[in-house]
Amino acid sequence: MSKTRLVWTGIIGFIGTLILAFILNLGELQWNKFFKPKFQNVERKVFEETQSYVHGKIQELGRLYQQYQEAKAPEDKAAIKELVRMQFTDFDAEKIDNYKLKSFLLEMRGY
Repeated sequence: MSKTRLVWTGIIGFIGTLILAFILNLGELQWNKFFKPKFQNVERKVFEETQSYVHGKIQELGRLYQQYQEAKAPEDKAAIKELVRMQFTDFDAEKIDNYKLKSFLLEMRGY
């Protein structure tokens, strides 16, 4: 094999390697685009089932309940009610053992 042919084979091999790396990166991007949101959703659901998350949400609800009870002005109560609706939209009320807090949450949701 001549030197020229060997050099060209090396150049073509190098360019082929770059093209292969580029194609593999595009494949990885497509893979992540499809699967990453699904993995994130699963991780979020698992996190929302942890005791620390549930306990933190119940403590927050307790704080809002106390503020609601202490509020005098109707607009303050309305603001707290809206805050509870936004922060506890998907929170399962069955996870709350305290009857007052559970009733408060359901009342704020309009149930």
